[in-house]
Amino acid sequence: MARLAIDAYHGSLPAKVLNDFHDRFTAALRALDLALLIGDAERVEVARADLLRLHREVMDVGQGPWWFAFDRLMTEKNAGLTEEERQQLVDDLEQIVAARGDTSKPERFDPHVAQDAAKRLIKLYTRLRRPDDVKRLNEAIARAFEHFAGLGNAMLASAVLQTAVNAYRDAGMPDESKRVRVLMEEKIGRARGEMGAIQTEIRISTEDMEKFLGEVLADELGTTFVRIAANFLPTRRRVEAAVQKTVEQAPLMALMPQHIMADDHVAGKVGSVLDDPQGRLLQQTTMDFGLSAIWLQSALERTIERHQAMPEHFVAWANRSASSTM
Repeated sequence: MARLAIDAYHGSLPAKVLNDFHDRFTAALRALDLALLIGDAERVEVARADLLRLHREVMDVGQGPWWFAFDRLMTEKNAGLTEEERQQLVDDLEQIVAARGDTSKPERFDPHVAQDAAKRLIKLYTRLRRPDDVKRLNEAIARAFEHFAGLGNAMLASAVLQTAVNAYRDAGMPDESKRVRVLMEEKIGRARGEMGAIQTEIRISTEDMEKFLGEVLADELGTTFVRIAANFLPTRRRVEAAVQKTVEQAPLMALMPQHIMADDHVAGKVGSVLDDPQGRLLQQTTMDFGLSAIWLQSALERTIERHQAMPEHFVAWANRSASSTM
């Protein structure tokens, strides 16, 4: 049955059967995996040849998933990749770095693709102990992103120059790294003037607030603390559901990475929902606390007023809660 499946995957690879490169690579990769699992050397060779042929088509047309064959074959010892085939894959990625990082040809310039290819080569050259090539590729990343920063406004520049700062540093070029860091700090300062406030008004009636406080506050301070915690401490399941809702309701926002700016540097980066699920959970939790802040503030103020609560009361109860869950 495995051999029948492998042969069927092989037969589906012509463009007249599967038009999309992604689907064709998926079929070829599945054929290779099955052939390796059953130890069928002949079909392993066929599947490897299919992957390399698809890779060559992608390189010839100049677009498509160029990374599939490299990622799978360069790390699979049993795929039978020859030294000539290995070198061809390396040369192809070098070509991608050169072409996509060429700032003189804006129609082909793509710093992100250049970076993706370069990072794969850096990992390989690091393992092969080729420090000059590692330095060269890090410098290529840095120069591509520095040029990219100059193509847009200060907000774009402040977001992408951190990549150039890091890449110059990894290339062993501290002076260049410091120079671009100063430029990034300048762009961050200018970016504040380009930002627009996003505001929304939320009306809470006195009746609703008093009803809420009546349900939260109890006659005993410890019970009040428990009710506050139950109302405001988020559960992982609820936060995960909120993150998933963004995928359904705002798919573009879910895919876009987000940068957190400090005064003079990029303080953090939150990736897409797929690439950085933990980061998105923390971001959603922070947003939820912001939206519930007025309710929490009112509950704490009324707690202090009714129970004459002092900081020591909060600390003691928090420590008691933490120790009871250990």
